[in-house]
Amino acid sequence: MPGHWRLQMLRDIGLVVSVAYRYQAVYAKFIGTHAEYDRIDAETVEMEH
Repeated sequence: MPGHWRLQMLRDIGLVVSVAYRYQAVYAKFIGTHAEYDRIDAETVEMEH
């Protein structure tokens, strides 16, 4: 099961990543403003294709 973290950079950007340990990869699932981050569910957000 991938890990999920919220990193807040410069107090303006919200980031949700998924870590695929098996593949040693980190995927950005969401990058947006702090206000946009507040409107999403970090546990269920998926990458857009």
